[in-house]
This record gives sequence, C-alpha cells and structure tokens, in this order.
Amino acid sequence: MTYVADVITSMPKALNDIEYTLCIYCAGLAWDDNYDPTEDSQGMMGNDSDDNQCSDHNDYFSVISHILNFLPFYIRLMQCLRALYEDRKKGHSGLKHIANAGKYSISIIAIGLSSFGNHKGDAQKAWWTGFTVLGAAYSFFWDVRMDWGMGDFTSKHWGLRDNIALPAWFYYCAILFDACARGPYAIYISPGQTVVKQYNLLIFGMIEMCRRALWTIIRFEKQYHDTKQDTEQMKLKPGDEEKKQSTASLVVIDDSASAANDSEPKQMAHNLFSADPEPEPTKF
Repeated sequence: MTYVADVITSMPKALNDIEYTLCIYCAGLAWDDNYDPTEDSQGMMGNDSDDNQCSDHNDYFSVISHILNFLPFYIRLMQCLRALYEDRKKGHSGLKHIANAGKYSISIIAIGLSSFGNHKGDAQKAWWTGFTVLGAAYSFFWDVRMDWGMGDFTSKHWGLRDNIALPAWFYYCAILFDACARGPYAIYISPGQTVVKQYNLLIFGMIEMCRRALWTIIRFEKQYHDTKQDTEQMKLKPGDEEKKQSTASLVVIDDSASAANDSEPKQMAHNLFSADPEPEPTKF
C-alpha cells in the first residue's frame, strides 16, 4: 500500500483532470455544442468564467480540488504515523518514520501555501519558495539514501552500494536525473503557482512520470537484495551451529546409552550359556 500511495503522490494533476472530466460529463457540459473549455479557470488558456460549473468559481468543485491536492500526501503522512505507532509498541525509536513523516509534512505546507496564497505578497512567495526548495532537497535525499540505499562512499561502487544489478553508470545517471526532476515536481504539485504557465505542467507531469518509473526500478531492485539478505540471515542465525552440535551430541549419547542397555541382556545370556562346565570329580 505504501508503494501505491507513493505513486499517487506523483499524480495530483491527474486526479484534478479526472475530477474535471467527471464534472463536465455529469453536468452535461460535454454534450453542449456551445461549451468552450478554454473559458474554464482550470483550462489551458487560464481565462475565468463565472458561468462555468466546473471551475474554481464553483465552491463544491474548488473544495474537491483542494482535497485531491492534499489527499495523496495526507495518506502517506498517516501511513508513516501508523508505522511509527507500531514501532513504538515494539520498543523501537521509529526515527525513520518520523523523518519520513516530516518529508510529507513539508510537501503539505508547500501545497497549502500555493493553494490558499494570493501570490501577490513577497512574504508569501518567500515562504512558498523556501518550503518548495526544502521539500525538493529533502525528497531527493530520501530517494537516493533511504529508498535506493545509495550514498555509501566506502562501497566498491563509489557513492552507490555494494549490491547492484545494473551497470554503475546507470545509477549515476538516475541520481542526476532525480535531482533535476525534483525541481519541476515541486512546481507540479503546487496548484496555485505562478512560476510557469499551466499548460507547461503537462511537460512537468511527463518528467515526473519518468522519474517515478526510474525510482520504481531501483526501489524494487533494492527491496529484492534486502529480502534476499534477510532470508540468508534467517537460515544462518547466530548460535544455530552450536544448537545443531549440541543436538547431535545428545543424539550420540542417547544412542550410546540405548546400545549399552540393549547389550546388557545379550551379555547376560551369553554368559549363562557360554559358562565353563564344572570340573569332573577326581577319581582315586
């Protein structure tokens, strides 16, 4: 479930497009010959129209749009907090889940500043820019270090990890691409941003889909190596050899005792039938 939620965080614009499509079909606008989607405030031209039901001028449509913007990150935040609760019950610190929850909290704050800010004040722009840059850097670090297991400068593959299934240059290119794609992604998830035109978000969305596909390949590869290593450790736990040796010793002792017990009646019968006859009396 965490993987599915991670993928959904890459598709906030797709969720808004699904909402818009359902709206125009349910409202009957899709069959209206006079309907012009470019007049929608969500449309490509960015023109506002109070007559359009499927726009931010409609309160219900606007509320659902904001919910869909926050929902993927809220789900991941709740998953992190749930994992933290389970770790605390087992006596673990759960610092990893706290750090992961912080990453999604920063994204939620950036989305909130973008959704409800008017982008006219310098202070608001500065706050949004700060959280956006921080979220992008935080997410890049988490991708490379935590999700991919890279960043080990003592490894035989400098800056990567020991167990890799693909050529080293592939991972270096993936890290570089992830760093470059995190910037457009931070803009892509900000619905009210004014840095780029709305129709440019299609390009940013395509970049994010490529980044997520690359992330999935390396993430699954790391998970495979981790699972394989855990399985090998379970087969050879510390002390298993000592247990086997002690069990074998007990078996040998038990077999020896059983053999000794079985040989006692046989030895008694052998002594009984093989006893030397009494000597004959001496004749005078």
